Amino acid sequence: MARYIAFFVILLFPFLLSPANGRGGRLSELLKGSRDLERACTAGKAGACTRTGVRRAYGTGGYARDYRAALPYLEKGCRGGDPAGCKELGLLYEHGRGVSRDCGKAAGYYRKACAGNQALACRYLGVLYKYGRGVPKDRRLARRYFLLACNAGEKRSCRDANMK
Repeated sequence: MARYIAFFVILLFPFLLSPANGRGGRLSELLKGSRDLERACTAGKAGACTRTGVRRAYGTGGYARDYRAALPYLEKGCRGGDPAGCKELGLLYEHGRGVSRDCGKAAGYYRKACAGNQALACRYLGVLYKYGRGVPKDRRLARRYFLLACNAGEKRSCRDANMK
């Protein structure tokens, strides 16, 4: 296993440090982009807060995976009106990533994101209602949210909207 990791590092390291468009290595480009997003977030750009939170949560853009560090950025994105930030917060709470698992709180974030036309948030909310996770089990509401997701282009939800 260690041999494969060493091979991967040897193979990947030069790629990360190679020049990209004459402005430095690719890793430094990623880090610069992440710093720019953080500055935009500080300036009140909700979408930049969400993107920074997502990068921190999933370990992209030069960040290590850290759900707790992502939380304040996603909260700021959601509060600032970015529905994608609300959807991501819902995921953290539904699955207990960096926070205590709370499907009721996840449902609230999904509801807000769904109202902002986040098709996946509508789907996730439908699943919570279908199985009664954090909300009362309600097949009628589940179907409603699946239809909203389906009409917004989330194809799996079209099948779920026709549940028996």
